[in-house]
Amino acid sequence: GLDIRDYPVVVCGDLNSVPHINEEFLPRPRGAQPPEPPATPRRGGVFELLSTGTLSARHPEHPDAFAAQGALTVPQLGDFRSMAFSNVYELEGFDASRPLFTTKTDEFSGWIDHVWVSQHEAPEVLGVLHLPVCSSTDNAQAAARAFPPIPNKNYPSDHLPVGAVLRLQPQPEREPANVVESSAAP
Repeated sequence: GLDIRDYPVVVCGDLNSVPHINEEFLPRPRGAQPPEPPATPRRGGVFELLSTGTLSARHPEHPDAFAAQGALTVPQLGDFRSMAFSNVYELEGFDASRPLFTTKTDEFSGWIDHVWVSQHEAPEVLGVLHLPVCSSTDNAQAAARAFPPIPNKNYPSDHLPVGAVLRLQPQPEREPANVVESSAAP
């Protein structure tokens, strides 16, 4: 059968997940104050799952963290460690273009749109789309605060586009997958 580990894979889109956990969005008892953020930010659940291939049930963004008491639990989410991914905006040489946000409203600003490439049989990343405010922008945090909510007259979508230019390496010839030989005589 087809083994996707033999091919480059690209995952991209609006994943509604930021690189690091925002403690104020985690579930907590009604009326409880959000905990103090840790000294070292923890990776967001989607980032952890895609970059390592698994998400521990102890991760605060694991689906069980949002379930009612006594709900069924999943000890581990995912097991595709042999198929881990890298975010193109975090690759060496392109990390200066890492977006500070891809959506912005009056209440929220975050990098939630992503382009991930497989680490095994990885396509070559030739370039990434540079966003209006990124990690290399002069006074990036101030520029991000000054950037108006979107959509607006200059940015008609509620998301800024992300993208990458990739070179896919030619794959060796293989037998077609899932072909069933007929034993019937002509």
